[in-house]
Order: sequence, then C-alpha cells, then structure tokens
Amino acid sequence: MVVIPWKTVDNVLIPVNVKQMNHWVLIVLSLIERHIHVYDSYRAAGYDSFVVDKIQKLAHGLCRCICPCIMTITWTIRKI
Repeated sequence: MVVIPWKTVDNVLIPVNVKQMNHWVLIVLSLIERHIHVYDSYRAAGYDSFVVDKIQKLAHGLCRCICPCIMTITWTIRKI
C-alpha cells in the first residue's frame, strides 16, 4: 500500500453497492471542486431520490474522515 498525502490528491473514486437494487454506482469525491459526483446508469421511478438519500448520509462520513478542512460540500448527480 502506498501512502500519499491528501493534499496531493485531486479525486477519490469510491464504488458503492446499492443493495436494494443489486446495482453499483461510482462516487467521485473531488477535493479540488469540493463536489461529490455520482455516476449511475440505472433508471427507474423513485430511484434517484433513494440514491441521493444514501449518498448524503455517506457524504457526511466521508467529509469527516477524508477532508475535515472542507466544512461544506455540495454534490451533483450525473447520469451516464
């Protein structure tokens, strides 16, 4: 395992399994832009709000662990 200082990292890629849908989404935590981008190919009624709720909960924990210097972080969802 390589130890890299966080100040040299631009993006953190995090695969997340949405167990209820048996589906994976990719979270890209952009430390430079201070955004969380969610890449998701799944399309279904009501699914987006379900994923947003899950990602919001995850985002709070990520920010405390990875980037405590960022007090507020915004997120966007990008469908591919």
